[in-house]
Amino acid sequence: MLPRRYIERYLFFLLRHRWPVIALVALASLCFLYSALFLLTVFTNFFDLYPPGHPYIRLYAQYRQMFGTANVVLITLEVKDGDIFSSPETIRKVDRITLDLLHDVPGDVRRVGVFADQSAAEVARIVDAVGLDVVQLHGATDARRLDDLRGALSAAIWPVIRVAGTQLPEATGELLRLADGLLLDALVPGALGGTGVTLAWTGIAHELRRIRGNTPIILAGGLRAENVAEAIAVLGPNVVDVSSGVESAPGIKDHDKVRAFVKAAREATW
Repeated sequence: MLPRRYIERYLFFLLRHRWPVIALVALASLCFLYSALFLLTVFTNFFDLYPPGHPYIRLYAQYRQMFGTANVVLITLEVKDGDIFSSPETIRKVDRITLDLLHDVPGDVRRVGVFADQSAAEVARIVDAVGLDVVQLHGATDARRLDDLRGALSAAIWPVIRVAGTQLPEATGELLRLADGLLLDALVPGALGGTGVTLAWTGIAHELRRIRGNTPIILAGGLRAENVAEAIAVLGPNVVDVSSGVESAPGIKDHDKVRAFVKAAREATW
């Protein structure tokens, strides 16, 4: 137990400086309350949007731990059929969650939104709400749709071409001329992507080299740490797009697989 003289000195100090002490305690209490309310708002909104056990809830914490490799990994906000952004209030919730999730992402990481067949106005609304740098189009895309999007937003546009076998689709050349980048993925009937099916890289390499020009190529489709170096050596893409290839289970990213993939991609040559 402290001697009485020390207790008296402490009480005298508090009495003499009571107003600064009261102000300091009040400020600390307000900071704590603000932090608690902010966290409660974020996580309440998050669980309002997604039920317990939803992959996005598990991914929230996982992506925060992977930003050491994020200069190569594209952080993607996935939007299917517009349901996530069906109302202004939902947009505000997603916006807060997304901004918090991406708070520590380096500035040179581009934020990519994955879309299907939303209208140009709907895509532009989402781009502005979330702050996307790139629009990745997995729906039907032609010159007219690209023109509509150009007039509605300033983000880069990456349409997706799905390749079956060794034959590039007829629209490949036109989209290469009009788009800011072209994503190549495997054609799987009934699926817009994320199937884990690889392309016939060698079979399409010659034709792609002939028509690609200076347009960036984004390669997707069944990429893994074990094959990404070969894919880069054959096709020379500017960006590699991976999802299921770095998962331990559907929707669950494996940190070791992510690091191995990034290492293999960085060390690959074309």
